[in-house]
Amino acid sequence: MDIFIDCETAPTTEKWFINEIEVSPPAQYKKPDSIKKWMDENAEKERQKVIEKTAVDTSLAQIICIGYAIGNGPVQTLIGREDVILYPLFRDIATYRTVRLIGHNIIAFDIPLIYHRAIINGISPHDAFHMHYKPWDNSCFDTMTQWAGVKNRISQHRLAQLLGIQTQDTTGADVRELYKAGDMEGVQRKCAFDVEQNREIFNRICGL
Repeated sequence: MDIFIDCETAPTTEKWFINEIEVSPPAQYKKPDSIKKWMDENAEKERQKVIEKTAVDTSLAQIICIGYAIGNGPVQTLIGREDVILYPLFRDIATYRTVRLIGHNIIAFDIPLIYHRAIINGISPHDAFHMHYKPWDNSCFDTMTQWAGVKNRISQHRLAQLLGIQTQDTTGADVRELYKAGDMEGVQRKCAFDVEQNREIFNRICGL
């Protein structure tokens, strides 16, 4: 069964990671006074940049929404704590004997993200989520590599534009702003849109 999937993420809140972040001024700052001034003005901003980057780290990112569609069925979205939303995803997939995961950049991001975060939360991942997929595997269809090749990249937004498929301007960074503002309905809409858009891309690539 084909499973179209997409995850929305937020930066880590792990205190141990945040406490370990080390910030230092550029090399041209030599004098103690200039170093102190730079640190006073920039240290916190630099720490925040490091934290923000964890939203695309498959080990550290928080999954805030999972969107998926089974075959031609409706798109479903799951929000809440990771340990809560991963269970129904794995449960729904487990009802099918064979599974093909489909998404954009899922081999490098969504699949390892779900695999890692499940284990971190003490949950056994469904067998479909593992670290050994290759772009040519029949049990996975990554629309990015199917279009751009193994070593090249193209965003789902740009690919949709090329294929004349409806797009929207909301980006991953915008999703994180929605999350900060507590607009989980907005996060769900973006996630659901991406799943539906990816299904259209898949159908076009496969000539369906």
